[in-house]
Amino acid sequence: MKFKIITLSFAVFVVLTSVLFAQEQQKYWFFFTDKGQSLSKSDFEQARNRLTDRAIWRRQKVTPPNQPIVNMTDLPVNENYIHRLQAEGIEPVIVSRWINAVSAYATKSKAEQLTSLPFVEKVQRVAVFQRDPIPPQPDLKLRKPKTPHVLDYGASFEQNALENIPKLHRIGVTGKDVIVAIMDTGFSLEHEAFDSTHVIATYDFIHGDENVDYEADQDVRDQPYHGTAVLSILAGYANGTLIGPAFDASFLLAKTEELASETQAEEDYWIAAAEWAEINGADVINTSLGYMDWYEYEDMDGDTAPITIAADMAARMGIVVVSSAGNEGNTSWRYISAPADGDSVIAVGAVDSENILAGFSSVGPTFDGRIKPDVVAMGVNCVNATLSGGYSRGSGTSFSSPIVAGIAALILSAHPELTPMQVRQALVQTAGRVMNPDNMYGFGLVDAFEAVNYYGPVFEIPDTTNFVKNYPNPYLRGEHDNIHFVLNIKELTDVRIDIYNILGQKVAGLEREQMLGKEVEILWQSHLPAGVYIFRISLGTKTQTGKFTIL
Repeated sequence: MKFKIITLSFAVFVVLTSVLFAQEQQKYWFFFTDKGQSLSKSDFEQARNRLTDRAIWRRQKVTPPNQPIVNMTDLPVNENYIHRLQAEGIEPVIVSRWINAVSAYATKSKAEQLTSLPFVEKVQRVAVFQRDPIPPQPDLKLRKPKTPHVLDYGASFEQNALENIPKLHRIGVTGKDVIVAIMDTGFSLEHEAFDSTHVIATYDFIHGDENVDYEADQDVRDQPYHGTAVLSILAGYANGTLIGPAFDASFLLAKTEELASETQAEEDYWIAAAEWAEINGADVINTSLGYMDWYEYEDMDGDTAPITIAADMAARMGIVVVSSAGNEGNTSWRYISAPADGDSVIAVGAVDSENILAGFSSVGPTFDGRIKPDVVAMGVNCVNATLSGGYSRGSGTSFSSPIVAGIAALILSAHPELTPMQVRQALVQTAGRVMNPDNMYGFGLVDAFEAVNYYGPVFEIPDTTNFVKNYPNPYLRGEHDNIHFVLNIKELTDVRIDIYNILGQKVAGLEREQMLGKEVEILWQSHLPAGVYIFRISLGTKTQTGKFTIL
C-alpha cells in the first residue's frame, strides 16, 4: 500500500513570548459549543478527502456497517469562533478538530471573561508534561552474549526474551506493514541503530517544522535524548547490540515535548500530533510520558484530561494507543497519569529482568476504580541508543511502553484485521496475571508470542520458498478485483494454491499447469466472507504457507 503524507489540517502557530509574558499568562483550552450551524454534505466529503487510503482502511475496521467513516470530530473548528477570539487578543497555538477547542495564552482574568461568549463552552488550563526520569548511564561497552536465535540481540536479548519476542522474529513476524507513531522529545536518526529504520514523516509541533532533531537556536543539547532512546528500544536494529521488537515497521515521528523552558511539554502539542498521526494512517501510537500538573487524582477518571479524551478518540478511530504508566510509584502521587487513565489506552508498568515490579512504576486504580496499569514489560536497565552514537542502559516506564507498543505492531503485522480493543484483549488475556490482576502489575507480564497467536496461529515461512508476495493484503471487498499471488518459478512445474480458514478447513483452491518465470502472477477472485485465511502454495514438492485478510 502506498503511503501518502497529508500536511497539517489544523493550524499550528508558534508563539514566541518573553519571560515576563510567560509569567503573566498561562496556556488555556478554549472549548467551543459546536462547529457551526451551516454544515453541509460537502463538509464531510472534504473531511474524508483529507484522509490517506491507509487511514480510511484502518477506520473501516472500527466503523459499523452502513455508517460513514467521518463524523463531526473530523470537521474543522469554526473559523468565525477563532476570529472572534483573535479580536479579543487571543492568538491560537493549537487548533484541535477532535476536542473542538483551541489552546492559547491568556491571563486568568481574560480567560474567565471569555467564558461569557455564547460559543465558548468552557475554559480549562492546558496540562504540563511531568516526568521524573531515572538518569541514563554513560555510554557502555556492552557485553554481546551469544543467543540461540536467528538474530543476534547482543545485550538487548533480555528485554526481548522476557516478553517472548525472539520466537516471533524467528518465524518472520517483525512489524512489517504496520505504521507506528511516536510522540516524544525529538529524535536523532544518525545512530547506526536507525540505518534501516523506515521513517515515513516527521514533524516538530513545538516549532512548526519537520526537523525533529536538536536545533541549536531552539533546544537544549539533550532535547532528542529521550525520544531517541524510546525509538531505539522499539525499532532499533544494530546486529550484536540492540534489536527492537518491531524493527520492520514504518514510523511517524512527532516532537511534542519541550525541554528548554519551564513549561516543558504540553498536552496540546500531543493532541495535535495525534490528529496528524491518525490522518496519515498510524496503526499504533506510543507515548512515553504522562500529564499531571494541576490535575488531582480525582481527574484520573478517563474522562477529564483533554489528552486522555483525545487518546480514547484515537482508539475509536482504529489506533492502538500505548502509554507509559508513569514513574511516580515512589512519590506522594503514586498513581498513573493522563493519558494512561483512558479506558481504551494500554497503560504499561515496568518490571526488571526477573519480572519484579520496579519501585518507581506508577500504580492504579483509576479514580473510578478500573485496574491500571493494564500490563507490564521490562523497564529496568534496558539497552538503548544514545546521542553520542553509543549505547547505554536506562530505566523507566518510558522504556517498557515502547516494548509493548512494538508487540502491538507485531500483533497487527500478523493480524491486520484486528481493532484496538482486540489487540488489547490479546495482550491482556495472554499476560502472566490474567487470572489474578491487581493495580501494581495489572494483568501481568506480556507474552508476545501468545498474544500474536491469540486470534489464530502464525505459520513459519521457510527461506527456500519460491513465493514472493501476495497482495492486496488486506483485500477490501468492493474495491479490489482479485488477490494476486506472485511467484518465482525456476523450473517448469504445476502450481496449486489451497485456501484454509483459521480453523484449518479448506474453503477454496485453484491449479495452474506447467508454469515458469520470474514474478509470475496468479490471480484469484475471492467470494469468501470477511476474515483471516491461510494459503498453501505447492510447486512440485515444495510448499509455502502464508496469511491474508478479507475485509
